Amino acid sequence: SEQPRILVVDDDIRVGSAIERHLAAEPYGLTVLADPRVAVEELSRQQFALILSDNLMPEMTGPELLSIAMSLAPDARRLLITGYTDLEHAIQAFNNGVIHRYISKPWERTELKAIVSEELGAYSARVHERTAFNTLEQTLSRRTSLLQEAVGMIRRAEQDLKGAMDTPSIDRKLTVIVCGDVVGFSRLMGRNHERTLTMLAECWDLLGALARKFGERIVNT
Repeated sequence: SEQPRILVVDDDIRVGSAIERHLAAEPYGLTVLADPRVAVEELSRQQFALILSDNLMPEMTGPELLSIAMSLAPDARRLLITGYTDLEHAIQAFNNGVIHRYISKPWERTELKAIVSEELGAYSARVHERTAFNTLEQTLSRRTSLLQEAVGMIRRAEQDLKGAMDTPSIDRKLTVIVCGDVVGFSRLMGRNHERTLTMLAECWDLLGALARKFGERIVNT
């Protein structure tokens, strides 16, 4: 699989070089920049799994850069590099949802590697979750279209039957039994039960809306 890419932004070239040395042996693609404005352009050109930014830089603060990164790379993990003297800014950025984590200077090599590994794992899980959700959404859309076509066919058949009835006094009613199955329900529940139940509720709402659209009602489930 493709190496995860990491963007490091720090106006102090020594810090960027230190991070590059610490992660040199890891299977990551590293881009180290000193200018946050160039970093914004780079974020527009390629996808990054992790963004490490210094807090205080002359051209742009770290939270400002990472706030822009939220819109350009919403799935990327955002980390702020900060000193003890300006830790308050990091906490504020975390509380505002701009960053996922902050790293205090000075850090240890093993600590940095562990944090990067954890955050890349969180990124992979997020991407996998989004892919699974999009696949589920596409499948639901296709099956909804098929269901709408089936309902239309049933309605036309019902009209044909009503026209062919020779005895108007007999009250006939066409009843439709719909069978459905959630593919991989246990797996989806184990991964994210709240989202799975939400999607299932949306399916029920869709079926109810279709029934009401054609003047029908759901009698049992």
